Amino acid sequence: MSLGGFVGGQLANVVEWEQYDERQLFWKWNNSEIKKGSRLIIRPGQDAIFLSNGAVEGVFRDEGSFDIESEIIPFLSTLKGFKFGFNSGMRAEVIFINTKEITEKWGTKNAIMIPAQGLPGGMPIRAFGTFGCKISDYEVLIEKIAGVRSSYSIDDVKERVISKLDQLLMKWIVQKARICSTCRPTPAISARELPAT
Repeated sequence: MSLGGFVGGQLANVVEWEQYDERQLFWKWNNSEIKKGSRLIIRPGQDAIFLSNGAVEGVFRDEGSFDIESEIIPFLSTLKGFKFGFNSGMRAEVIFINTKEITEKWGTKNAIMIPAQGLPGGMPIRAFGTFGCKISDYEVLIEKIAGVRSSYSIDDVKERVISKLDQLLMKWIVQKARICSTCRPTPAISARELPAT
């Protein structure tokens, strides 16, 4: 092996989702540059998005191990006229997407008290259920989240969902409590109060 080959091999890197977690929705590989001779590894249940200067250059959906110089760059060049000077490496980010749907349980953080006769503190109301989450629009993901985050998990989604649900539930309960507070029990009607026929 020549010194040049040895040095080139040392500088090459593997672009992959190294510590895959099924609760992660995406993870960003963000190295200073992709070296000549590097490989892209996409595992089952993953997509890989190449970004350059914040713009999507290509989405790769096939699992496998790919030589970036001979298999990925030509595809990008064909797709968008993408050009890299690959003598010293190229600067790029790769976002790995978890393509599986994740199902998660949720519940309101605190009980919401509504007025109730016979209960001095009110009646505690809670809500709970399940929701499913799957990334479907990569452009929106990059614009809203991946541009500023290096990873995003179902726990992050759950936190947002619960904060929104708490607000919506509180609003709904307050409206219902207001309606109920204007209701009055219908008094019993005696025969004497019935209209004459």
